[in-house]
Parts: sequence; structure tokens; C-alpha cells
Amino acid sequence: MYLIELFRPYGAVCDLPEYRLLVRVLDEHFTVTGTGPDTQVTVKPPKDVPSDSLQNPSDTTAGYDAHKGSGYQAQIMETYQTEQRDKKKPDLITYAEVEPANKHDAYGLLPAINATSERTCCPDDVVCDTLYGSDDNVLKAADKGVEIIAPAQGNAPVGMTSLSDFVFDPSTNAVIRCPEGHTPEWAGHTIKHRQKATFAKTTCSACHRLNRCPVYYGKKASYLYYDEAQLRIAHRRVSEQSIAFKDKYRWRAGIEGTHSHLKSDVGAGRLRVRGLAAVRFTIILKALGLNILRCARALNARLLLPFTAICSLRYPLSNLVRSLYDKIYSLLVNNNRFLCFHR
Repeated sequence: MYLIELFRPYGAVCDLPEYRLLVRVLDEHFTVTGTGPDTQVTVKPPKDVPSDSLQNPSDTTAGYDAHKGSGYQAQIMETYQTEQRDKKKPDLITYAEVEPANKHDAYGLLPAINATSERTCCPDDVVCDTLYGSDDNVLKAADKGVEIIAPAQGNAPVGMTSLSDFVFDPSTNAVIRCPEGHTPEWAGHTIKHRQKATFAKTTCSACHRLNRCPVYYGKKASYLYYDEAQLRIAHRRVSEQSIAFKDKYRWRAGIEGTHSHLKSDVGAGRLRVRGLAAVRFTIILKALGLNILRCARALNARLLLPFTAICSLRYPLSNLVRSLYDKIYSLLVNNNRFLCFHR
């Protein structure tokens, strides 16, 4: 505070990046009260400090996440095989992007789909975490021809009647019947473009579901309010319990292995660079390096099979072929450039 006020009259000093960083730290991490001699500076509670606040003076673009800490995060998309894994076909990273740690994962899905579409490798479906599977993301991805396989956000109340228990008109999404088979007295749109269904008060008062039903018990009638997003999410929660959904979503765990390989095989866990541009460049190169390693393993599997088949034949020349194979295989293993750049 003293340094900021001391140099405030000097325009040349105020234009310095170091001075602007001092002002930013004061605004984001401290609270200033009073004026003149009564000025007091107090540290803000952690919950009042914004997640995009300055984390390090030497890395001004880093963000903060309560789970990951300060720094950056990478959004990774890769291919996967649903059948028995074929070692001759590598699973490749098709998208890698870096962003500050404070960015929400929900905003990382659509850029990944757009980027892969531009490179003609857009997937037919994407298996991802709950944070990526917002209703808005599911709709926008569907417009691009991509199916999002992710659990709906939030948890349905246990033991409560859900919207999915009601019967709806597929064309208008209006309620046709309640879970007990009663038809509403009126069903349609409200002024605020929400759906509304009105049930007889006498009917709902005698229902055993009254305390577990989303219907609002009013003075003149019982009302059910909902919008199309709530209805879609309710239907998604029902489909999540199906065997078909669980069989598709189980492949999501495979990306954790890729995260581990990025950290252990190519050293993406702790980088020796700072700044968003440098971190992005480094992560993309490391993802490319992991792809090269996977392609090398696939190429090795393709070359290994023919030689193994030949050597298994019981001919007098089998020992000679085996010796030749061992020499070629040794050259392949010791010559990384051949593995990386030759097919």
C-alpha cells in the first residue's frame, strides 16, 4: 500500500508492469478501509479471493482451483477401442488444450469438438465426466452430430417422485398423466415459457405420493412447474440406470491411464516453463510425443507378428531366420528414429 501511494503521482512508474502487479495484488487479495492516516489494509478471507487472482508475479496467467491448486489444466481427448484391444492399432490423442486452473471443465467440451471437426477427426460420441455433460453442452454437441455420454449433473432426491415418472406428450412435452394415472385439469405453457400442469386439489390430497411428489400443493389446486431442460435431465437420469449406458460409460476410466502416461512417460506433470503460451506449446508437444510412442509400439506389434510366424515353421533354416529376426529387432529397438518416422 505504501509503495502504491508513493509512486502513484509518477505516470512513468504507473505504466510499469511491476507497478500494475502491485495494484492487482492489493485489489484481489486485500481489503482497504478508511482514508488518510486511518487507512487499514486487511487480508481477504480465502473464500473472498477470486479464482482468477494473481498466483505468481512471474506467471500472471495462472489460475487457482480448490482441488488442483494453482497453475494450469489440460483438456485431453483421445480415441479408444471398445472391442478386444488390438495392439497394432494405437489409441491416439486427438485434442490437447491448456487453460488456467480456474476454468470450468464445462467450457472445454465444445472447443474440443470444433477443433477436431476442423481437422476431420471429430468423434461420433464423447465419453466424459459429469462436469462436461451439462444440458447445454449435450444440445449443442447434438447439433454437430456428436453424442455426449456423461451422467447428468446433480443427484436426484432419493425416494422422491421424479418428472420421469409422469407421462408426457412427446410433441409438446405437456403432462398427460401423473404416476398414479390421473389426468391434469389443464396443461400448457406459462407466460415465462415454462410448462405447467394443474391437478385437482381433492385428487392430490388423497394421494399417498403427496409428500414425495414435485407437485406444488396450492390453495385452489395442485400445480406442477417444469421446463424442458429439467425434463431432459430427468429422462437422462433414468437412462443412466440402464445396462446400455453403463456399458458405454465404463470406457471413460481409460483416460486416467493416459493422464498417468503423460505425467510419467513424457513428464507433463511438472513443467519447466511459465506462461499460458509456453505451457500450451509444451503440453501439445508432450501429447504428440506420447502419440509417437504409441505409434512405435503399434508398429513394433505389426513387425513382430510376421517374423514370429516365420520362425515358428519347422524348417532347417528356422534358426538362421530367427537369428536374422533378432538382429533386425535389435536395430528397431535401438533406433528410435526408424520407429518414429518410418512405416
